[in-house]
Amino acid sequence: MARFQAVTAILIFALWMAGCGGGPQPTPASMPATDLTATAVADVPLEPTPASVVGRTPEATAEPTPSAVAIPTATGAADAPVTAGRAMTFVMVGETTVRYAIDEVFLNENNRLATAVGQTDQIEGQFTLNYGDPSASQSGLFIADISTLTSDQPRRDEAIRAQWLESARYPLATFVVKEVRGFPPNPQPGQPVTFQLAGEMTIKETRQPVTWDVTATLDFDRLTGTATTFIKLADFGIPTPDIAGVLTVTDGVTLTLDFTFKAFKPTPIPPGGG
Repeated sequence: MARFQAVTAILIFALWMAGCGGGPQPTPASMPATDLTATAVADVPLEPTPASVVGRTPEATAEPTPSAVAIPTATGAADAPVTAGRAMTFVMVGETTVRYAIDEVFLNENNRLATAVGQTDQIEGQFTLNYGDPSASQSGLFIADISTLTSDQPRRDEAIRAQWLESARYPLATFVVKEVRGFPPNPQPGQPVTFQLAGEMTIKETRQPVTWDVTATLDFDRLTGTATTFIKLADFGIPTPDIAGVLTVTDGVTLTLDFTFKAFKPTPIPPGGG
């Protein structure tokens, strides 16, 4: 009887210990942010759904969208060396803005030339850089809510939203990174570098190849700088603004991205991997 009681006690104790270790698993909201790898970035869908509008909370999906990306913290990143043979994922953070500049001619003011400028901070995105072979870097995705573009003229902004960009109907502009060109093989912290991000931009459901010229400074886990590109409205099916007898607009837009990225801890690239 004593042996039976002892065995029973041991079994009850073992079951109790197993129950302590088998409690409810943490929910995604309570789990720490997971480091993104180059593979995770490659899985980002190229065509965002309406749920991935910047500033909105997307529904849970099997594939990550930029709205679902966890902004990395400095933990473990500041000590991460920048070395060849590693990949680092950069995620855009809140200090980033994108703006347009386009020339206007005021016909009713003796053809006065002016430059209209509008901007928004409703933009997010990420890309992964392969330091060993930058041209083999995984693709990234950037999304801007162009319905939030504002300038110094509310009437201009309303006309752009309603007539030209039709951003009430097509609120998102996207840029998919296809290639990183000219990134130096051994960038030094605090020293500016120049390179290009080549890919495809989509506005109003029209996709065109676009290349951004980038000047950036890498300070361990932060990449800051400016990227510019020049596009034609006609290439995206956007009519050139023209108000009879008042103003006309030259077809050519300079886009400028003033960015700050936060980097995840570098991820080793498997032998032969790119």
